[in-house]
Amino acid sequence: MKSHKEFLQSGIVERFCLGCTTPAETERLLLACQQSPALQVALKDSQSALEQYASSFQHQAPAHLKHSIINHIHTSSQLENAQLLNGQLKHYFAPSPYTKAQHWQRLLSSLQAPTAYDNVHYHPIYKDEEKILMVLWIKENIPPETHPELEECFIILEGQCTCHIGGQILQLKTGDFLRLPQEGLHELRVTSAEPVKAILSRIQVA
Repeated sequence: MKSHKEFLQSGIVERFCLGCTTPAETERLLLACQQSPALQVALKDSQSALEQYASSFQHQAPAHLKHSIINHIHTSSQLENAQLLNGQLKHYFAPSPYTKAQHWQRLLSSLQAPTAYDNVHYHPIYKDEEKILMVLWIKENIPPETHPELEECFIILEGQCTCHIGGQILQLKTGDFLRLPQEGLHELRVTSAEPVKAILSRIQVA
């Protein structure tokens, strides 16, 4: 068994605090701490110093963040068990970076685009006075548009495309989420051989 000085000089205490020791090293260190009060003190001091160092980089999260995260988790859980009735949803679910594409794909698997349609086909699955949620299929593109009165976001469920926003070009693939700027001009172009299928939300804000 090494002396406590040898343990301290080896750097194993610091590596343990950082979570970088192997299981065998961890076992040896903890056993040595049981036999050496001085090593126990050194380990606690190292852990305390690391916690103080980490806390110096801590930032206060925005007050609304906890509520937002809980809402997203709740929505994701509900979406996982949601069902369409005659092609419609009873409740609105907001697409977000936290709702999994595979949950949407499962929910919407029964909805297929018509055999023949023009460039874009829409299928609304929820609508009220302020919100509309729809599945859309795009063969080629969505022409440049802007709508300051709407909050719009979508998740790509099939295919690939580029979205042109104010001179910036974003490459999007299955599973990607995008929230569109209300004031910015945007355009979507399909880049995959198959049409893009997406779940799209529009909320009236003005």
